This record gives sequence, C-alpha cells and structure tokens, in this order.
Amino acid sequence: MIFASVFFIHAANNMETQPPEYMSFEEHYAVYRPQGTFTMDQAIAKIDQALAYCCSAGIGALLVDITGITGFGPP
Repeated sequence: MIFASVFFIHAANNMETQPPEYMSFEEHYAVYRPQGTFTMDQAIAKIDQALAYCCSAGIGALLVDITGITGFGPP
C-alpha cells in the first residue's frame, strides 16, 4: 500500500498530456508495448511515464508487454 501511495503522488506530480509512443487502447484498458534497446533504468522510466499518463487520463487498467525491449538481462 505504501508503494501505491508513493506512486500515485509521483504520477500526480508528473502529469502526462500525450500518450507515450508504443501505447494503444482497447475498449477497457491501455496497452504499452515499448520496442528497442534500453538500459534497465530507461525501461523503468518509460513504464513510469505510461503509468503516469494512464493515471492522469483516468485509465484504470494498463497491460505492459516488455517482450520487445532488449539491452539488459532478466531482472
């Protein structure tokens, strides 16, 4: 619960106005499928941006598919 509270405070302070690249929308949820080579920190930052966008846009569900990301080993 602490993580969720911290995340939502962070997301509220970093409102995104445009959907991030690699995001698509289904009827009841958003899908984020980033593609490319990233460091672990870059990948986390991109997912954080997708989460922040969904929070600010009132989208209650997000599916994140990281199978298209390369550049680091399994977490």
